[in-house]
Amino acid sequence: MDISHRQENGIDVFSVSGRVDLSGVAEFQKSLALAIDSGARQVVMDLSDTAYISSSGLGVFALALKQLQPLGGEMVFAGANSHVQHILRIVGFEKLFRSFPSAGEAIAALRSR
Repeated sequence: MDISHRQENGIDVFSVSGRVDLSGVAEFQKSLALAIDSGARQVVMDLSDTAYISSSGLGVFALALKQLQPLGGEMVFAGANSHVQHILRIVGFEKLFRSFPSAGEAIAALRSR
């Protein structure tokens, strides 16, 4: 799993490629928590290059949501392929996180908020 983080118009964008599983989840969680602790309130999780998400990866998303909500923040998903969308749907994340076809569309939606 590779993770990159950038800011675009005040929105934190995380691009995750490969498999989000136990082997890299600690680093992923640490980088996301650091961004939130540093003031990130609007987060786009770009999953366009994500092949698979395990339960440990889903736990990172849930923890980030738990950290962001009391701060008035939001995390959204972008670009998930059909397999990843299926995983997110099975666990009910479509009720907790908005999802967009691309990172650009997610950024635009958060900016208009």
